Amino acid sequence: MLTEDDVPFGQVLVGTELGPYADAVLTAARDAGLRLLLTRDPTAPELAGQADEVLPNDGALVEHV
Repeated sequence: MLTEDDVPFGQVLVGTELGPYADAVLTAARDAGLRLLLTRDPTAPELAGQADEVLPNDGALVEHV
C-alpha cells in the first residue's frame, strides 16, 4: 500500500516466479502431516488449494504460528 501523509493512494503488486521445487516442498509438508500456512499470493493462486489455511497479507504471521 502506498501512502502519503498516512493517506492510502495506491497499491503495488510485485510478483515473482515460483521456484522449481515449490510444489514438491508443499506436497512433502502435506505428506508429512504438517500444518501448512501460506500467505495469500495473487501471483500463485494455485498454491492456496494445498494450504490448511491461507492468511491475509495484512496481519502478522507470528499470530498464526
